[in-house]
Amino acid sequence: MPGATVSWNVHSSSAWVDTTDHGTWRPPGPADGDRGHGLMVAGQVVDKLQVSHPIARVTTVTLRHRLRRPAMLASGHQGEPAAYPAEPPFTVDTSIAAGSTARALVGGPVDISTADLLARRLLSVSRGGTLPLVADLTGVTQLASAGVRVLYEVSEQLTGHGQELTLVTVRGSPAHLVLDLVRLDHVTGEKSA
Repeated sequence: MPGATVSWNVHSSSAWVDTTDHGTWRPPGPADGDRGHGLMVAGQVVDKLQVSHPIARVTTVTLRHRLRRPAMLASGHQGEPAAYPAEPPFTVDTSIAAGSTARALVGGPVDISTADLLARRLLSVSRGGTLPLVADLTGVTQLASAGVRVLYEVSEQLTGHGQELTLVTVRGSPAHLVLDLVRLDHVTGEKSA
């Protein structure tokens, strides 16, 4: 958030973050169907989320979460930026198995920048929803609300043709956690190579 003030504290059993933004609240417009889900998702993965407006033109978001294991904070690396591994690229590999079941192996981030491509690839391999489809999400590194919307839309398209969408995840993966939160049926498999 540009212009935001963030404070955070971590203890051995809990963490909390307070973010104050001096901007204005922007309600989602009708064309912004992929906006407005962040607070709902954040509220599902932390113990407490509170949004307040203590004074005009100020929004404060407070997150509190009980830690499941002790916090470990790095020290002694002042001024050196953390090096994070590059996220794998978004990929969708498709095929049609003997018996006319469409398959899609999805990898990388599924977010607002990749969701439309995912929709096109899933509908293409399933022949517009006329073939049953197995979408393997075991390689998905992020499943944002735009990706969830696509999965619901593709599922509805297949259902309209009397077909079924089977989503495969790995227990504890980003896709597994999000699909549990939004109550979209999926089966648990093993991570693809």
